[in-house]
Amino acid sequence: MSVASSLALGFTGFLLYESEPGNTLFTYHPALMTIAYSLLVFESVQIFNKSNPVRSVLPVRTITFHWFLSTLALLCVTGGMYAVFQHKENLGKAHFASTHAKLGLVANSGLFLIAIGGVLTLYRKTLGISKLVKQGHVIGGAVVYVAGIGALLTGLSSDWFSNVVMVSAPFYWRAIYTLPIICAFVISMQVSLKLLRKLQKKDKSHKSD
Repeated sequence: MSVASSLALGFTGFLLYESEPGNTLFTYHPALMTIAYSLLVFESVQIFNKSNPVRSVLPVRTITFHWFLSTLALLCVTGGMYAVFQHKENLGKAHFASTHAKLGLVANSGLFLIAIGGVLTLYRKTLGISKLVKQGHVIGGAVVYVAGIGALLTGLSSDWFSNVVMVSAPFYWRAIYTLPIICAFVISMQVSLKLLRKLQKKDKSHKSD
């Protein structure tokens, strides 16, 4: 397991421990959303990093593992959205009123759109679709992941986080806050370097012609 994966797993484990999913309907929201973005989406992108040690022990193809994790992430997001929606309904509160909620809506909607892009990417040759769809899927996936991490970070500033985590772990929350930021940086660099290498390779091929 890479250092970045260890950080993502550590952050996810911390939030799961603190949120204690099952105590109330709402506790499923931070738990499922953290699993989705901090762990599943992160690992679904990280698996394409050739230096990732997990690649050597995978029992399936890398793309199959990517699809498996992505599908689980979509299921977690769906469950997390339902939990918070029903929670707001029970309290009679307005939906998508906070910055956290709006950013989460953008990230979650984007995740489903990226999933559609993934299907088009997988069958692009059969459908006769341009390679740009694949590049769009890669770039869009990174943007959606960063948006999801942004939603997680705004969630760390919410009343729930302050009342639950700050009370039980006041000395650790600043360190915990940096973990998803580091993971977002890792994914951004991974995707940026991949695209840069492709552009350099394309430029060299044009020069050779």
